[in-house]
Amino acid sequence: MEKIFVSNISFEALIRELFINIVTPTEIRDEKRSIYILNPVKHVVKTNWSGIDIDVLAFIDENTVNIFEYYFGEKAGIKKIRQILKASKIVLDRGYKINIAGCISYFGFKENILDIARKHNIALISRRQLKKIKEINGLKFSILISQHKSLYHILSIFPLFLMIQKKFNHFFSQLSFAFSA
Repeated sequence: MEKIFVSNISFEALIRELFINIVTPTEIRDEKRSIYILNPVKHVVKTNWSGIDIDVLAFIDENTVNIFEYYFGEKAGIKKIRQILKASKIVLDRGYKINIAGCISYFGFKENILDIARKHNIALISRRQLKKIKEINGLKFSILISQHKSLYHILSIFPLFLMIQKKFNHFFSQLSFAFSA
């Protein structure tokens, strides 16, 4: 079994990969204890509309989307709630219907955002829900976290990233050879 380090950008890509691989309607109970149904989607992108980044824009159909902001490193706070509210407004202004708007934080959420998330019906998804989504949909990759010198690293067992790692290792070994010759 191979393991590689994955950056925050790759964590975000893994989240998008998770959403695109939902094959069956998946019921989750978020960190507020609210129930949401994640439906299969046609495609998932990261985008920037009107100067606002949207980490996960998942198209259920031509008119309906799920939108999520993600956070990694510690418990997410009010900043992520503000971001998803801004993103929601822009998505609605563009004529889309939002099925689920939410925040994804591997390490969970600060307690002060639970009431705000309830008020605005924002789903709060942590590692528990991510694991359930993966299991229900039969996905084989996993996200493992290790702590090293107070920094968190994501160790991923994921075929695409392993393939990319092997390609880069081959490229860098060739480059090293070229400079040493």
